[in-house]
Amino acid sequence: MTGKRILSFILASLLLLPTLASCSENSADTPETTDTTAVVDTTAPIETEPRETERHEIKDSLPDNLNYEGTTWRIYVSGQGNHDDFVIGLEEREGDVVNDAVFDRNLNVQERLNFVLEANAFNDSYLDNHTKMSALITAGDDTYDLFLGQEICAARLVPQKLFVNAYDLEHIDFSQPWWMNNYMDELTLNK
Repeated sequence: MTGKRILSFILASLLLLPTLASCSENSADTPETTDTTAVVDTTAPIETEPRETERHEIKDSLPDNLNYEGTTWRIYVSGQGNHDDFVIGLEEREGDVVNDAVFDRNLNVQERLNFVLEANAFNDSYLDNHTKMSALITAGDDTYDLFLGQEICAARLVPQKLFVNAYDLEHIDFSQPWWMNNYMDELTLNK
């Protein structure tokens, strides 16, 4: 045998040694065991800690028969930040968890409420998109039904009374857990 073969044989033997030793133990040397199988009462209720309700398990408060009869809702979205990603999303599923969730949400709500979502993202700065919003609203232009942009922009328009009070809108339930209530309370005037 060559030196490499001898070394390989020794290493293989060392690896097998624990296995061979455990197989060669005499059964007379092992202590006697007793049956420790317990009888389990399957009729008793199993106590578990209460789990937190997942978001998808919470039912909204919209009426089941709410139908917008194919109306198109047009949304002006400030392209600054992630507004367009989280509002508009993509035109199809692509395998990304967040993008697919936005796509599914938009599709599901449109099907459930029978409306068309038409959101347009603009790459305008939050420092000047309030000017565009104000010009459209004061001119009576109804190109958009909803404006989404930075709060700092919208706050500048509040004294002009260009907004509808969201608390007066039908079917918006601010008690639902998906609203950021602390944040909204800070931005609320004359509630």
